[in-house]
Amino acid sequence: METAVGVVRPKSQWVDRIKESSPHVVIATPRTAHALLAAGALKLNKLSTLVLDEADLLLDVSESQPLVKELLQRALGSPKSSSSMQLLLVSATVTPQVVQMCIDNGRNAPRQVTSCGAPHSDAPQSAAGQTMEASLGQSGEPPRFALPQQLRHLAVQVPRAQSHQIQNATYARFLAKIHATLQPKGAVLAFISDEAAAPGILEGLQRRNFRASAMTATLPKERKARAALLRKVKSGRVQFLLTTEMGARGLDLGEIAVVVNTHPPKDSRQYLHRAGRAGRLHRSPGQADAKLAGPAETPEAAPGTVVTMIMETDDGTSAFGSRGLQKITNELGMELQRLEFESPDTH
Repeated sequence: METAVGVVRPKSQWVDRIKESSPHVVIATPRTAHALLAAGALKLNKLSTLVLDEADLLLDVSESQPLVKELLQRALGSPKSSSSMQLLLVSATVTPQVVQMCIDNGRNAPRQVTSCGAPHSDAPQSAAGQTMEASLGQSGEPPRFALPQQLRHLAVQVPRAQSHQIQNATYARFLAKIHATLQPKGAVLAFISDEAAAPGILEGLQRRNFRASAMTATLPKERKARAALLRKVKSGRVQFLLTTEMGARGLDLGEIAVVVNTHPPKDSRQYLHRAGRAGRLHRSPGQADAKLAGPAETPEAAPGTVVTMIMETDDGTSAFGSRGLQKITNELGMELQRLEFESPDTH
């Protein structure tokens, strides 16, 4: 197996290594895959399987979409490509529209198109190994996908502050209260939409003696830096890990007990990927990572818990009935419970 990331030139080491080793698997970014094809390191007639990891993201991001479309055209539509080549779309949110886009971009449709996305419970079901082509006629309907059943979904209203500095301090205070109430056995993964908020929130958490770190684009991109941070999470040396959307996909940490949407997700797809970081599949059935303090009628502890902070409206009224929030809960078919704090408000 070879992993090629970065700029590939005709005489680069990756071209020579792949030509010499003839690997069974090559992992590359879209841009690098194009370069390897151009340099002759990858042969379309020898390509048996094309995998698009996080396919919906690759086909949505403006920078990647043209490259992926061209790659699909060359891989699927070229007379040199194998007629038995398989296309695999990997994501929790592969929609019929994405599948259709892939087929539309190749003159020769692949024999099998497999979606690893989990359809919502009332969406058309398909047996493992079958194609999604039967669902393509429903592309006009909003996509619905299933959340892991072991997750519990909570929400708490956060007061609106007059400045970013005070707002970030408020987020830190509420994160501390969430931790005190749920008493998670593992780490808390807190999502923020703007990494500029990370320093203020970290300061507020660390002032409360929490071991908190951030994984954002400003963290050094070397593998060692991120690997060292993730080792701290695994070993329990990090109680709060702040991250942006970069942590919503591909981050597989069994030590994440609670996910907090400090900044609310913009849509159901974003919620699903964030929530998927909690209650990972390799956990033992029935294992409880977080517990809810309070009266006996409180819902039983779940293997994973997702808490969404909801900003109060400008006039101070409740925002639980907002259209955006209702749309997310409806599309994901989930029940959102209010998280009430037992302890007095602390600063």
